[in-house]
Amino acid sequence: ERGLATSTVNKIRAVFSVVFVRTSPYGMKIENPLESVRPLKKPDDEKTQVEEPWTIEEARDALSAVVGTQIDAIVHISVSLGLRKGEVFGLRWRDIDLDDGVIHVRENRGSRRTLTEDGNIGTRMVTGGLKTKASQRKLRLTNVVMLSLMRHKELLKAQGRIIQPDDFVVLGVRGKPMHEASLYKLYNKICAENGLRRIRIHDHRHTAAVIALSIKVDPIVTSYGLGHASFEITKRIYAQAVPMLSTEFSERIADALIPV
Repeated sequence: ERGLATSTVNKIRAVFSVVFVRTSPYGMKIENPLESVRPLKKPDDEKTQVEEPWTIEEARDALSAVVGTQIDAIVHISVSLGLRKGEVFGLRWRDIDLDDGVIHVRENRGSRRTLTEDGNIGTRMVTGGLKTKASQRKLRLTNVVMLSLMRHKELLKAQGRIIQPDDFVVLGVRGKPMHEASLYKLYNKICAENGLRRIRIHDHRHTAAVIALSIKVDPIVTSYGLGHASFEITKRIYAQAVPMLSTEFSERIADALIPV
């Protein structure tokens, strides 16, 4: 009735359900009313926040636009490797091996609404575990991403930062871990100044997935790279976004059936 998205309502439902379940250890056995309420099913006509992913050309323009900025590495990693925003924020320098050319995805970091000392509601950045067990993965660094990390390292050094292995990769100009609000402020500014079609940071991940599938990267390999818990998730989210997958299916069968 308030116009909230189905996913938001279901998230609220899940949070309240956990609250009721966790009353038991405190001697408060309160019946959980959510047990009799099924999650809402998303209507076919419901609008979504998901933006149309960048095309390959748009992605190239975006990567060029961020070179040398505070979000150089962030955008290169999210677009080129498909990491979730929280996974990029959770990266520490110990997770990146420039010599062997690999990156380890081990932590998640994001903003959470919390009560402040004066009783008001505020937000703070919290570090925690990854979304699923499959999210913990090791990916090969491309030359483009390695160069962006090297530029980012030099930028931090120029700003007087002495980089330590436990330091977060994503830092603000003051040398402290960057907050999401600061990221979006700079990101929006760069998009506007360079005439880029603005999409959400999370949609960089969708961009990486669709580009991978459109250039015929094996869907199972794509699923691993994205850190999905199963291939079914990748198929459900992205198969319809890449029509050429079905075209390749029929064409390859046709080729195989041509008389020798």
